[in-house]
Amino acid sequence: MSTTPALLIFKPDAAYRRSVRAGIWQWLQARDDLELTGLRWFHAPRTLIEQHYDFLEGKPFFPWLVDFMSALPVIVGELEADPDDLERIRFDLGETQIQKARPGSLRERFGIYGGVNCLHLSDSAESGRKETALWSKHVEFGTYKGTIIEFRFRVAYLRGGEGELIIVPNSELFNNTVVVRSNQVNGDADRPPVKAAPTPSRKRRA
Repeated sequence: MSTTPALLIFKPDAAYRRSVRAGIWQWLQARDDLELTGLRWFHAPRTLIEQHYDFLEGKPFFPWLVDFMSALPVIVGELEADPDDLERIRFDLGETQIQKARPGSLRERFGIYGGVNCLHLSDSAESGRKETALWSKHVEFGTYKGTIIEFRFRVAYLRGGEGELIIVPNSELFNNTVVVRSNQVNGDADRPPVKAAPTPSRKRRA
């Protein structure tokens, strides 16, 4: 059976919670029924989110949803899976509404409430083709190579100029060990890699 593309989005409630990012990453890595072909940070414009969720336009929560998904950069990716496998992956992901998500499903474990449900994944071969075609007009998903991924996005520097920030996570994706380097476009030499300081552990009081 031929594979089909599917769109993957770490929603803001997952993209900015470190333990959730790591948990979803481990869930993806443990599966043998999908192939991750691209993953990167991307700040989606409102128009793209409106197109992506056009079937929800007119719902009272639609303006909030557009604001929520376009406010900050999120992690977007593309994967390949057999249509039957994609259906099974969606089942393991869980129901859209957190209150209805099955115990043990990904959304039940990491979602917050209502539609704040940590992860988007195309729900069929048809929607996968449609969604990846739509998003690929705005973003290049990049290439996934083993456990090392480079996420690139433009940043403005406090001292002026603009450059590219490159984050290279380790195998657990976005945990405390990351290398960050920046390339200034105004001619400055590359800054040397800087290892992020680990988050200090908190000791429990006796």
